[in-house]
Amino acid sequence: MGNRETLTNPIFRRIAVLLVLAFFLFGFLIWFFFQTSAKNIGLALFTGHRETALKLIENYIGDPPSKLKAGILARMYGMYIIYEKNNKIKWAKGTPPPDFPAMIQMDRMMHGMGMMRMMRRTLENRIVLKSGGVLTIYIPLRVKPQRYFYPQLLLFLAILFIIGATTFLFLRKTLSPLNEIIKASEKIGMGDLSYRIRYDKKDDFKRVVDAFNSMAGKLGTMLAMQREMLHVISHELRTPLARMALAAEMKNRDRAISVIKQEINEINSLIEQVLELSRIQSHDGTKSTENINLRKMIEEIIEPYRDRISINGSDKDIYIQSNKFLLEKIISNLVENAIKYSPAESKVEIQIGEENEEAVLSVKNEGPGIPEDEINKIWEPFYRGSSSKIYSTDGKGLGLVIVKKAVELLGAKIYVKSHLEGSTIFTLKIPAATNTS
Repeated sequence: MGNRETLTNPIFRRIAVLLVLAFFLFGFLIWFFFQTSAKNIGLALFTGHRETALKLIENYIGDPPSKLKAGILARMYGMYIIYEKNNKIKWAKGTPPPDFPAMIQMDRMMHGMGMMRMMRRTLENRIVLKSGGVLTIYIPLRVKPQRYFYPQLLLFLAILFIIGATTFLFLRKTLSPLNEIIKASEKIGMGDLSYRIRYDKKDDFKRVVDAFNSMAGKLGTMLAMQREMLHVISHELRTPLARMALAAEMKNRDRAISVIKQEINEINSLIEQVLELSRIQSHDGTKSTENINLRKMIEEIIEPYRDRISINGSDKDIYIQSNKFLLEKIISNLVENAIKYSPAESKVEIQIGEENEEAVLSVKNEGPGIPEDEINKIWEPFYRGSSSKIYSTDGKGLGLVIVKKAVELLGAKIYVKSHLEGSTIFTLKIPAATNTS
């Protein structure tokens, strides 16, 4: 099943076709080379064009002569090739003909008598090179035509087959992780979000597999959060809808309209916070960053609550390189949360400073403290905690969820410190910008 999937994989087919075409082109060039050189020598010999064959041999072997090419001709056509210079044999290629020493003496004697240099089945040919050397070539007189053609063809096909088979096996093994990725995609598509790919090799596919597994994990977390949000939102909507249904039955029309308007506002508030959370989740905190004057941003955000808030700490401007949209959401929700849970006569304190190349912002309220066992729960959707029973708030329990998500997207850090006696401090730390221009 796995092999069949590999064969039908478009990527595999494209790479395989590309490589096969490249090898065929390479093979064609080799074939063309033999067509215009060594193979033509054999054809000239077979058709009786001896002078043409000798000229091709001389051009093919070169001057000074190549031992490698001489060896190729010797193996292909049963030749025996001797290279002499200064009356000394430098090298010889091929298998000597039968009775070779006697044949040389007889050939040379017959040559002196002006007779054709032929001895039984072998023809001797001498080529005087311009460099001063002499090539003596002994060529069989009778050779079947297959000798000139089939060995090259069979060798070419054998090499091509080996290359093709090796390429196929290599590609199949190399691209086998694609089958695992396809299988994992199908599993996740069917709802199995816990499925992960196991791949231990350290290669390029390892990065793809790690990215896929990371994506699957984030997708599972996101869908789980969405399911939880839908469940909680549906629960939160029941209360105002039930109140509206009761108000519709009230005899006092003005009172009924007032209650319905109040509940509509509550539903609108819930929808706005859900949409705000959705917009934040779609943001990438590492993109669209800018140089931000932290003090100036805080002053703009707290302007509507100026009588309830005091700013302390460093008087100098502190700059940070951050995403303005996300940072505004963090600060505004922290401020609104502090005001909601503070007594009307108290003030919310905002402290600004720098510490270890980080901008530090703390928001302190004088409301009821958060029990230690509830601190980690305040980041959960629609969690109000015991303090909401002391002070009536208009929030829907998503403000701190928005803060937490925005902090994660920015790569910042947030800490909570609370005293049961009645104060809670949220501390935000963001890397300070080096450029203040």
